[in-house]
Parts: sequence; C-alpha cells; structure tokens
Amino acid sequence: MLFTLPAVRSMDGLPLGWADYLLAGLVLLFWGSSSFSESISAGKYPDYVAYKKHVPRFIPFTKRLKE
Repeated sequence: MLFTLPAVRSMDGLPLGWADYLLAGLVLLFWGSSSFSESISAGKYPDYVAYKKHVPRFIPFTKRLKE
C-alpha cells in the first residue's frame, strides 16, 4: 500500500490515493475468500484442522509460533 503514496495522491482530500483503497479492498476480498474456502475444507476433511495448525495461510516456508 505504501508504494502508491508518492505515485498516486488523492486530489479530493482523502488521506490516501485511490490505488491504496483498491489494494485494501482486494486484500480484504482475498482474506475473506480464503477463510470461506478453509471452512469448507475443514468440513470435508477432518484432518485439515490439524494441518491448518502447522501450515501458515499466506506466507509459505514460515512456521507458526503456537504449536
């Protein structure tokens, strides 16, 4: 989001540019759709809940802190 601040500034008094609001909307949409698909997978596959505890959702090759 911060990379758009110098490139696209809002002319109507909003604190961020239009691209920042668009990016925030896309992130929220992606987060919501992944939560929905994970709930479907958890319902279909009982072992998915245990898998989810050890594998991060978005950033691969990182470990979860709680075990």
